[in-house]
Amino acid sequence: MEGKRIRFISIIGGILVPVCLLSAEVVCGKEPRLKPLRCVCGNFTNAAGEPVPEVMVVVIKKGSEVARVKTGQDGKFRFGELKSGNYELMGQATGYRTFRSAIVVAKPENKCKRGLAIYLDTGGLESCGSHVIKQ
Repeated sequence: MEGKRIRFISIIGGILVPVCLLSAEVVCGKEPRLKPLRCVCGNFTNAAGEPVPEVMVVVIKKGSEVARVKTGQDGKFRFGELKSGNYELMGQATGYRTFRSAIVVAKPENKCKRGLAIYLDTGGLESCGSHVIKQ
């Protein structure tokens, strides 16, 4: 995406004065394709790398809620064994953009060996939104 420059005109003492308030370039990459999961677990962090507590995490299949958990103070979540299939994972916390990602569960098991690390974004003009940063 090319840089955008927004110009505003301000009236000072009855004279129109152009003012440049913002010059920003936002480069958002394509979301990485997630490998199939055996267990749906992970943690939510913010821009400073700190855990985000009390994130409501929901698993959705074909528009219907399948399961729901809330993260603790450590930002971690874990769902019990889900059946194989395609789902959407959603996370919501006060003050952050909603996270949404398609996930695939294959060969499900109860033990989480590898979880999702999810970045929650507060938003803004220079933001690409909340997303998975590693699996």
